[in-house]
Amino acid sequence: MLPLSIKDDEYKPPKFNLFGKISGWFRSILSDKTSRNLFFFLCLNLSFAFVELLYGIWSNCVIPLLRESVGILMQRTPPLLENSLPQCYQRVQQLQGVYSLQEQHFWTLCSDVYVGTLKLIVAPDADARWILSQTHNIFTQAGVRQLYVQIDFAAM
Repeated sequence: MLPLSIKDDEYKPPKFNLFGKISGWFRSILSDKTSRNLFFFLCLNLSFAFVELLYGIWSNCVIPLLRESVGILMQRTPPLLENSLPQCYQRVQQLQGVYSLQEQHFWTLCSDVYVGTLKLIVAPDADARWILSQTHNIFTQAGVRQLYVQIDFAAM
């Protein structure tokens, strides 16, 4: 026979007791000597990391470091190159035989190592080695250590 109301056959899920779960975990961790030693080692490391974080915030050096790290991870154009790159692009486009400069991307590999890629469209009769050499010289003067250049010859 079906229940006449919900109250007749009411289902109550067991209550989730977070405190009970955590205290059970602590009891099981602290009961074994190896687990207890690992747990105390973990607590020591986490407290040391917390102290370092507080000191970094207090000494005002964490925020700039985080900003620089995010810029590196996101492969953002380095702030030190933002002003010099347009001049470099202009100098490369003025080289004899260069029609256009495309798909340029520059980023920071680590703190002071800048890397870049670009694509050059050149005349069919252009000296690709000379253009490549001059392009590398131009960007090396700007502070780019590694430069990858793709040279495409324009169709006749």
